[in-house]
Amino acid sequence: MATTTKFLNKLQDKRVLIIGGSSGIGYGVAEGCLEFGAEVVIASRSRSKVESAVSSLRATYPQHAAKVRGHAITLDASPGVDVERDLVALFEFATEGGTHPLDHVVETAGDLSLMGKVTLATATPETLAKLASVRQFGVGMLAKVAARYVAKSAHSSFTMTSGVLIQRPRRGMAFTAAVGAAKEGLTRGLAVDMAPVRVNTVSPGAVETDLLFAQVAPDAGEEAKDQVRKTYAAMTLVGRTALPGDLAETYLALMRSGFQTGTLVQVEGGYLLM
Repeated sequence: MATTTKFLNKLQDKRVLIIGGSSGIGYGVAEGCLEFGAEVVIASRSRSKVESAVSSLRATYPQHAAKVRGHAITLDASPGVDVERDLVALFEFATEGGTHPLDHVVETAGDLSLMGKVTLATATPETLAKLASVRQFGVGMLAKVAARYVAKSAHSSFTMTSGVLIQRPRRGMAFTAAVGAAKEGLTRGLAVDMAPVRVNTVSPGAVETDLLFAQVAPDAGEEAKDQVRKTYAAMTLVGRTALPGDLAETYLALMRSGFQTGTLVQVEGGYLLM
């Protein structure tokens, strides 16, 4: 008797590009895509981290080793950086010169350098522009270039990442929250402009990534990280912080669902209800 696989094959042999795929949530999404048989290109700013992540994924999924590649890229859209040229090079690599259009693009890129450091008291036009250079302007350019290389179909998707700070900002995070909130409007606008390609944004809560532990000194040890986990776990209804795999499930669902677009999906363990 033949086995019916109505749901399991939705990502089989699909082409997926993951910006920020060398670690954290993006790496988890790459794992999920490979498990479902997709062809994956991961990209992030550090060439060495990309190479290390590709090697790790190939070792974990030897049966899919030929299906994962990597490319270094930054979404920094600061003056003097030709981010569009760099993005075109990335998409040419991912599509093998445009001969194989992408099915899905996932953006999980972040810039930790100014996280929480641009406050109402310290903001300048320069720091505000830098704060937005990756998460807003760079992502906008990513969408512009992606539109040329993604298959024009409702089965294709473009998924971005923001965070629950846009709904419930902490003190001193107004400008960081504002940059994240811009993606909510961008999501709806791009859903119209890129249709029939579907556009959505995932808004995570506390996830165990470098971003969550940015406040911990490199030599502080696991005990300090445990304290961070406990602090954020107490702010949720589920009593724990998320792992990258928890978030990966949401990105995978958005890729596989052909009828969801223009939405902000909150995955925050009940943080917004506390």
